[in-house]
Amino acid sequence: MEDISSYIHMSLIGIGIILGLVILFNSFVIVSGDEIVVLERRYFGKKIADGRIFALSDEVGIQVRNLMPGFHFLVPFLYKCQKYKITNIKETQVGIIESLDGKSVPSNRIFGKKIDGHSNYQDGEMFLKNGGEKGVQIDLLAPGDYRINPLLFKVTPISMTVIQENEVGLVYAQDGLPLREGQLFADSISGHGDYQDIEAFLKNGGQKGPQINVLKPGKYKINDNFFKVKTVSAINIPHDKIGLVTANAGIPLPKNEVVAIPVEGHNSFQDGQSFLINGGQKGRQSEYLSSGMYYLNTDLFSVEQVKQIEVPTGNVGVVTSYVGVEPSTEIEFALSSSQINENVDGEKLMEETTEMPEIYKGIQHKILRPGLYPINTYAYNVQLIDITNISVEWANNPTELEKTHFKPLQVLSQDGFSLTVAVQVIVRIKPQQAPLLVAKVGSVPKLIKDVIDPIISSSFRNQASQASAISFLQDRSKEQSNSEEHVRQELAKYNVECVSVLITNIDIPKELMDTQTKKIIAEQEIAQFQMQQKSAEERVKTEKTIAIALQQPELVKSEIDVQIANQKKLEKITLAQADAESAKLYGQGESDKIKLLGDAEAYKIKALATAESEKIEKIGQANAEAYQKQSDAVGQEGIVALESLKLLPNVFKDGMKLVPDIVVGNDANASSAFWASAARAIPKLNISKLVDKLTGINDVSNISSKPTLQTDNVEDK
Repeated sequence: MEDISSYIHMSLIGIGIILGLVILFNSFVIVSGDEIVVLERRYFGKKIADGRIFALSDEVGIQVRNLMPGFHFLVPFLYKCQKYKITNIKETQVGIIESLDGKSVPSNRIFGKKIDGHSNYQDGEMFLKNGGEKGVQIDLLAPGDYRINPLLFKVTPISMTVIQENEVGLVYAQDGLPLREGQLFADSISGHGDYQDIEAFLKNGGQKGPQINVLKPGKYKINDNFFKVKTVSAINIPHDKIGLVTANAGIPLPKNEVVAIPVEGHNSFQDGQSFLINGGQKGRQSEYLSSGMYYLNTDLFSVEQVKQIEVPTGNVGVVTSYVGVEPSTEIEFALSSSQINENVDGEKLMEETTEMPEIYKGIQHKILRPGLYPINTYAYNVQLIDITNISVEWANNPTELEKTHFKPLQVLSQDGFSLTVAVQVIVRIKPQQAPLLVAKVGSVPKLIKDVIDPIISSSFRNQASQASAISFLQDRSKEQSNSEEHVRQELAKYNVECVSVLITNIDIPKELMDTQTKKIIAEQEIAQFQMQQKSAEERVKTEKTIAIALQQPELVKSEIDVQIANQKKLEKITLAQADAESAKLYGQGESDKIKLLGDAEAYKIKALATAESEKIEKIGQANAEAYQKQSDAVGQEGIVALESLKLLPNVFKDGMKLVPDIVVGNDANASSAFWASAARAIPKLNISKLVDKLTGINDVSNISSKPTLQTDNVEDK
């Protein structure tokens, strides 16, 4: 019995020890380094105050406090424990805190106010006791480990706001004081540490809306629930450009001003607050950004990048200023007279301009030399003027396609022919005269279109109207010189030098070409006829001796023929002159063409008639001279004998023989007696030569039977 009692006693003791161990085990909580323990009190405490969710240490419910790392003893079965991992914010992150319990945020605010003493929200009880507000907190958690009650605070890690080297951050506050009427950008305030201290921002009067200050390259711990940051590209101006700035806020520009007056202190428009405070004007700015990197508020300033003005070799730049004071009449006269004075040193003027004139509005008397100029085109206009030789052509196929050209000139000659004239004009603008040219004309293209083209067109039309088509063509160099002189005088009025005026081509109408062709042919025929006449004269000389012997009986007839030929010549000349006069009366428009043909034809007929008449006249004269010489040589009897001899061929043509085939009695001297008789009848006749011509036998004494009668002309040598 005792044994049983002892066993039971020992069993109870064992159970008690086990229960004690269980209770003891559950009474101790070990929290490791990367853990937190959230407690829930189950019994023996106050009720949670109205409006709250989590319990303080003496209240029943989920406790706002949590257990830190270590060994903790808790009253058995009074608390329930729940372990969580600690909150870790990485190096490149920040933590946004949202409290799930606390006071309500006033209606004029969006975010919970900053509360002290909660040790980065690790002491939830102090947060609530010190008046912490429910909702998103303005504070952030920096990178690190935090033992924050995850049931009381929701922690959202977000990336830091990073602005790269070539970027700028535009900031928009979601809370703060309202903007004033007409205010576009919030006032710049200090102390907020580049918008990283929301409390300081609000305490110092930070305004809701777009902020005037920007974030430059770097890393920022910014609560993106309070500040929205938009990243935009910074303004990077390359070396060959400038940045033209337009302000979207500021004082309105005065009337008639195109650019704002410059102000100080804005650090190349990177300090928007200073720009506005110092009286910066809204609109295009006279100041510009040179090459470099600029961190501008692009909502406040817009930037247009433009190339620097390059004045190439062979050009000068004429500057027109939109800023400055209106020049007085005296100043305008001084500026203009300096340009038209022939004694002005142009090279000196070229050396003057490395800086922009900013005194007077309008065209500046100083010119820009070849080079690169950072000029604000909002305030100034630069017009390039070519000071080399400028070629202008009026042609279908200009020699230089890149040069200015027009269609060929159509001109009307005095005699009504339409001519197509191709012209090339070369002009030059002196450097010191360029501003005055711009003032008078406006530009080189306008000079060519509105001045040079009308001058050239009128000059050649006027000259063509005062000359026939042929004379205009033949006097090409003269017409060219006259036009050049006229153009030189006219362009001098615009301070432009005329280098040359060249007629490169003249297209002749087909009808005029046909007329000229016929004239040339006629002239060639006349020349041919003259050559034939000369040849005929030579033939006359050659045949003169023969003609003298043969043409004596026809002297009287020749004289009559001469008279007839002269009469025919006169008739032909009269007819030709009548035709020419009739053609002349045929209309003014065709007069020259017909005159050319008529003159050529008349000249041809006249030449032919003259040649024929002279030929006949000379032949007659030759015959007369031959007759006289024959008469002097042989006398009248000899002439009669010669004329009788001419009839011998006719006498013997029917078979009658001059010498019988058989000489009766073999008298060899019978034929010789015949010729001896003839010689006696014609004392001065050379019988041997005459026989040679008639019979081909030289020796009269050897004449035999069957002599042959020759019919060639007898030549008295």
